[in-house]
Amino acid sequence: MEWALEFEPYDDLQHLLADGTLKPDTPAFAVARQAIALGIGSLSNRQRQIYNTIIAPALEGLALTERSGVELMAA
Repeated sequence: MEWALEFEPYDDLQHLLADGTLKPDTPAFAVARQAIALGIGSLSNRQRQIYNTIIAPALEGLALTERSGVELMAA
């Protein structure tokens, strides 16, 4: 039942898109949309590098924000 574990990250990805953390017309935005639509396994090596260097840290920041109840300021 591995697929059941992936629902929450997709919700978090949608949150990053909706709140503007990932900006439209950027590679990270496109990668996040593909990951939501087709799954993380569909990403190429280059897309996975973008996911790991840009999206994963943003997801970690979102998790920290949700745990602390404090909204992070954009840089």
